[in-house]
Amino acid sequence: MLILFILITGLVVGIAPGLFKLDKAFSPSNMALGVLGALVGALLGFGDTPLLLEYPILNEITLMIAASILFVATKVSVAKLRAARNQ
Repeated sequence: MLILFILITGLVVGIAPGLFKLDKAFSPSNMALGVLGALVGALLGFGDTPLLLEYPILNEITLMIAASILFVATKVSVAKLRAARNQ
């Protein structure tokens, strides 16, 4: 079930920049980075058990979404900076 959440989160976060006209539509690299970020977030959620007991909002799902958004947002912002420098 967690694998399904990782895939869905990564794909939705990867498609979002194209829908909001922040990047080219349906970029496969955004989707791949979204899935990678979701996987990293889920693994961080399993590894930080003492922190998760103190702050229950930081569970596997919220860390998965946050890491996925962070990875894709970093890629989109770097791509925009490169495009601005090339002009």
